[in-house]
Amino acid sequence: MVKKITYSRRQPDKRRLSFDFDQVRENDDGRKRTKTAHGSDEVQFVTPASKSQAKKPLVSKKGAFGGPVSIPDDADLEPSPRSDNRLSVFDKVLSNGRYQPAKTDKNSLRANKQQFSEMMKIGQRSREHNDQKNKRYLPTPPAEVQRKGHDEVQEDESFVRLNGYVEKDGFNTPETSPTPSTRTLQLSGQARKNAPREPYQPRAYKALLTPAPREKIGGSLLSRESRETQLWSTNQVSSPFLQLPQNVRDIIYRYTLGGKTVNIDYETYRITFDPTRPQVAKKVIPVFKYHCTVIDGKMNPFQAAAKPYIKIRRSFTLLNSVCRQLYVETATLPYKLNMMCFASHNIMVNFLLMEKRLSREQLDAFTQLLLRNELPGPNLLACLRNLEKVYLVSDQSGKSSGWYHVEREEGKEPNLVQAPKGRA
Repeated sequence: MVKKITYSRRQPDKRRLSFDFDQVRENDDGRKRTKTAHGSDEVQFVTPASKSQAKKPLVSKKGAFGGPVSIPDDADLEPSPRSDNRLSVFDKVLSNGRYQPAKTDKNSLRANKQQFSEMMKIGQRSREHNDQKNKRYLPTPPAEVQRKGHDEVQEDESFVRLNGYVEKDGFNTPETSPTPSTRTLQLSGQARKNAPREPYQPRAYKALLTPAPREKIGGSLLSRESRETQLWSTNQVSSPFLQLPQNVRDIIYRYTLGGKTVNIDYETYRITFDPTRPQVAKKVIPVFKYHCTVIDGKMNPFQAAAKPYIKIRRSFTLLNSVCRQLYVETATLPYKLNMMCFASHNIMVNFLLMEKRLSREQLDAFTQLLLRNELPGPNLLACLRNLEKVYLVSDQSGKSSGWYHVEREEGKEPNLVQAPKGRA
């Protein structure tokens, strides 16, 4: 049992009151167990007295000192009741029942929604204004305007089909007075339209300067300090034609030098006749030169002489001799863009193989050939590495006329295979 502790207050002006020890003893006796009258061995406990009966207030209501205070046991101390003012928020919520959140007002929600929609509209108008201010668009093409109008008409027709006939007046929305911001945008747009435009300045497209070749036409080296190299740079700067871009010059070359039929022949002697006596030869002149016949378009040159409406030229003006740069750019184009013909197989062999009048680049430019009476052999096909098709005019050598395709396989000689009729 816990030892009793006695506390006292020293107040000399107040009289000490006597303490009733008999009452304390009586209360202590109540805790002891008693024996029953019939003398049984069962243990019975007496119900302890209530706190209101067992204890009395130690301090009087008037606040006077009541003598020394004895605390018999720690378990007998009654905890002080908690006041409502010192309860926590959580305890207050639990004491009042289940917590219900406060309901928002519908009018405040509606006002917030309207305010949010107005802010979004203002932001949209400001973004459109910034886009129109910072960006400059080209005018809409007429085709785009027509397409947009067509799409709007289709949308109206589809709406009428789904919802029945609707008058056009029903689609018109009531006009609203423009806000100050939209009015400002309209005025700024009109000001931009009425502002004077900058005069059109055509952009100058010029070709890039290219270095001169390191070799001459004959194959000898060309130094950088030579006169030919300086003349190459001077022509690029001073010539308006050479200042054009390369792709523009290629288009001009294609229209000037391409789309023709060129027949190469060899003339040995030229015979002149007397006008008074046409059957008697007046003079025989030795020539021994190659010459060409040029026909606009692709056709059989051996039948063109019988057709007087076909225009035939006896020469082909090339651009090789103009300057060194034009020679480099156009040396292979006449053989690449035209149908090349030879009067006979012997003339072709002498011109291409025996005399070697063309360079390797020019030989590789051949893609089509037209021959009169005989097809080229394997040696000639191997020399013309990019040749694709050959047309035989007559079948005098036992071969039928028509188109022949060149087939090439690695490790084998190229050969010709006749194409089906009607297919080139």
